Amino acid sequence: LPETSIESAFLTILIGTFPSGGSLIPFLKDIISSIVLKALNQLKLDLPIILTGHSKGGNIAIYTYINSREDIKDRIKKVYSYDAPGFNKNVVPYIGEDDKVELYIPESSFIGLIMYQVKESMIIASDKPFVFQHNVYNWLVDDFGFLYKENLNKKSLVFKESNRAWIDSFSNEERRIFFE
Repeated sequence: LPETSIESAFLTILIGTFPSGGSLIPFLKDIISSIVLKALNQLKLDLPIILTGHSKGGNIAIYTYINSREDIKDRIKKVYSYDAPGFNKNVVPYIGEDDKVELYIPESSFIGLIMYQVKESMIIASDKPFVFQHNVYNWLVDDFGFLYKENLNKKSLVFKESNRAWIDSFSNEERRIFFE
């Protein structure tokens, strides 16, 4: 049996949410974000931390990392976000050089292209059509991990550009109301 010790342990926090539908979702997202941040800031265990989540959970993982205290941020070794919506470009900084954060989206992503991402995403192959690619079980893998693509498909590129142009046409207040 391999030796294990507390020194080699990681604390992995999987941030999950439930399917949305209704006006309570932004409120719950704010509560979940504040709970995760508060829990990390009060954490007594001195373990390295990995944050990960899919969809809103990935968005909250990134938000938590960006807004953590510096001592907690130093302990966060990786943040994995899977097809998560982005952020208002005026609220969250672009962190493209931060190698702790990894974003993954399917080749026909639409959820992961909403708003602005904090860095470029790695694109994963899928053999399912457009909306079904949000389900990570439809992403292609081999014995070594994900199968990557060079580019998003044309539908996703059109969606990305039109979505950003549309969102950029709103004032901050209109954006807040729309996303709540």
